[in-house]
Amino acid sequence: MRNGARAPRYKESRPNAKLTEPVGYADAALIFDKQPNEPPYGIALFTITQAAEFLTISVSGVRRLQQARRIPFFKVGGSLRFAKDDLESYLARQRVGPFGQ
Repeated sequence: MRNGARAPRYKESRPNAKLTEPVGYADAALIFDKQPNEPPYGIALFTITQAAEFLTISVSGVRRLQQARRIPFFKVGGSLRFAKDDLESYLARQRVGPFGQ
């Protein structure tokens, strides 16, 4: 474009067509209602220190397992959390059975 006119940054959009079906529903009470910071469905979440105590290993050992993706984790506001069920299943996977069975 010449004479100092600038090209539009975005393509011009078509006029909005009317929606014939609803896009989705949301319960405003669930979105805007302040709920306590409890994990959903009763999941027990541990911090790294609590997970280390549960597994009876060091905190750096838990970090090593987490970084290697050997145990699942959640990121909650930048902090790591571990579900008790995931830690128990990790222990079950690490179990060594006896010979002859």
